[in-house]
Amino acid sequence: MKEQRLSKRYNSDKACLLKLGCDFCAATVENISFGGVLVRTSYMQHGLRVADKFNISIHGEFLREYPCKVIRVEPSYVALEFISWHLINWNIQSLN
Repeated sequence: MKEQRLSKRYNSDKACLLKLGCDFCAATVENISFGGVLVRTSYMQHGLRVADKFNISIHGEFLREYPCKVIRVEPSYVALEFISWHLINWNIQSLN
């Protein structure tokens, strides 16, 4: 099947934190695009559900929180969509 995504995905292995209310969950960015990010984590006991909203902090040149919402949950992966694209100001290619 042909890829129908609007924006290119970049593979990565950057560390990140999912800020779930008062809790933090360590994760790794698997891939990232302008519209979202796929994160890998072995700690999925927070009961994340599709449409849940929270912030993600991606370690890199700058550490900032980015608002996102859950679009897919797997046993060890979570697919997130960025809510406020204007806040995403890092160079995605630097995450490779």
